[in-house]
Amino acid sequence: KRFQTAAELEAHLALLGGAANGGVPSTSMPVDLEMVIESRSDFRGVPSLAGRAPLVLVVDDEPMIRELISIYLKESGCETFEAKTGQEALEQLLQRPADLVLMDVIMPVMDGFDAMRVIRAQSTYQKLPIVLMSTFLERSRLAFAIQAGATDFLAKPIHMPQLVDKVWKILEAGGHRPKAVN
Repeated sequence: KRFQTAAELEAHLALLGGAANGGVPSTSMPVDLEMVIESRSDFRGVPSLAGRAPLVLVVDDEPMIRELISIYLKESGCETFEAKTGQEALEQLLQRPADLVLMDVIMPVMDGFDAMRVIRAQSTYQKLPIVLMSTFLERSRLAFAIQAGATDFLAKPIHMPQLVDKVWKILEAGGHRPKAVN
C-alpha cells in the first residue's frame, strides 16, 4: 500500500506494531516507534559496536544511485540495506536498526524531509545520524535541512570518496572504527 501523507503512514505503522496506539490508527498522534519496536520479537535493539560493521540505510528512488553508494560503503567496511522511498525507509527501520541513514530529499510517496521528521519525532531515533542528499543546494534548503534535524547534507551528483569520508567521520564520532586494512 502506498501512502500520500506522513499521517497515513504513521497510522499504518501503529497498526503494524499493535502496541503503539492500542491498534487504533490516529493521524493526530505520531506513532511511538519505541513501543512498536519493543512489541516486535525479532527486534533486538542496536547491537554493540564491538566486532560488527556499521549498518547504513541508503534511501533513494534511483536504483543505480542506491547500488553505487552501497558498493562504495561496503568497500569501506560498512554493511548497507536499501529503501526507495521515505515510507519504505521508515518500514525498514522497524525491521533493522541503522547506525546512519543516507536519504535523498526528492522521492515519490514520502520525501526525505517528511521521512526525517517522522524519524526525529521518535525518541529512539532522535540521535540517529541522517545525511540528506539533493541536487538542489540553495541556502534556504540547507538551512531547512539542518533545522529539520539533518546531521549533514550532500550535494548530488555525489563524489563517492567525499561521501565515504563524511559517513565515516559521523560513524567514528558515534564510536565506530574502520577495520584495519591488511
